[in-house]
Amino acid sequence: MKTVIPVEPFVVKAQRQQNQWSALPNLQQLDWPIAEVAQCPSGRRFPNGTVKPLPPALSPVVSKAQRKLTKHLLKTFSDLMFQHGMGDRFMLNGGTLVGSFQHHDIVPWDDDVDVLADVNVRPSIQLMLQQLTPEYQVTIQDVRDKFYTKFLSQQNDELDRPLSRKASRFSWGWPYLDIGYFRVNDTHLWDISTSPGPTGGIFKEIIFPLVFRPLGKHWYPAPFDTLSYIRRVYGSSGGCAVFGYSHILEGRGPSGRTSCWSLGRRYAFVQRTLADPEKFIIADPQWAKTMVVVEESLVYRTNRAPLVLHTIQIPSLVGSTEVNTYSFVDTS
Repeated sequence: MKTVIPVEPFVVKAQRQQNQWSALPNLQQLDWPIAEVAQCPSGRRFPNGTVKPLPPALSPVVSKAQRKLTKHLLKTFSDLMFQHGMGDRFMLNGGTLVGSFQHHDIVPWDDDVDVLADVNVRPSIQLMLQQLTPEYQVTIQDVRDKFYTKFLSQQNDELDRPLSRKASRFSWGWPYLDIGYFRVNDTHLWDISTSPGPTGGIFKEIIFPLVFRPLGKHWYPAPFDTLSYIRRVYGSSGGCAVFGYSHILEGRGPSGRTSCWSLGRRYAFVQRTLADPEKFIIADPQWAKTMVVVEESLVYRTNRAPLVLHTIQIPSLVGSTEVNTYSFVDTS
């Protein structure tokens, strides 16, 4: 008997109750790798006030509690967006979207989480977050906002606690959720922090309708054609990289690049294959013409076959299978 994979539950709706959460694969029940984290919390200071050295590039930057906080900030923001009827007005972005596509989780060596929201609801988002004070704080900038917790006290600087800390010369704390904003016209969407208008934008059909993608044990909105979106943003340079900017210091930090393949024994990556059409199908005629069932498996590289931690079946464009596990810019 063939298993029908419904598409509609994956399409993001504005209100929490409009979404068919129970029809999505249960991410809580999957096997996940033990998260690699920094041994000590980043952002700690010497007695003279300078920040202690950060881990080397491509090594975990966040500690156990900092990783927990990073995910908590994203989940809190997402829950509030759906509660306020804005669940379809934001999506994962930047390295966080790459993490969903490449690891089913945050990129192991990343130091922040990114979302991109509709600038038309920016005042509502700011008001929504400001109501969470004093436990949470929001810093409003020119083209983006930062959402974080009250500061960890100085006497607890060496302790690993799920609180943001004053780690840079700027007013906000780290870890934080980095909230960017987009504008749209009839044809394009563009990030207002990187492009003044649609000439630097991305075709709307690449992005809408938003669909749910996994990030850890929760589902979040993402571009409809995530692979094309990532390729449009990051180009064809390939490899796993740290670009030399630290969100902890808000300045120069470790940098490095290597082949993702070389990291495949240390970190789990997502492998994509076309699901057996004799076992899994898309029955809805509205979607069956353009979408297929794709199996996304989280795997470690071994000397023999890949070590599979979990596999989920999701509806996707057929082009998403034409990608190398260790380089989203290459075909397999």
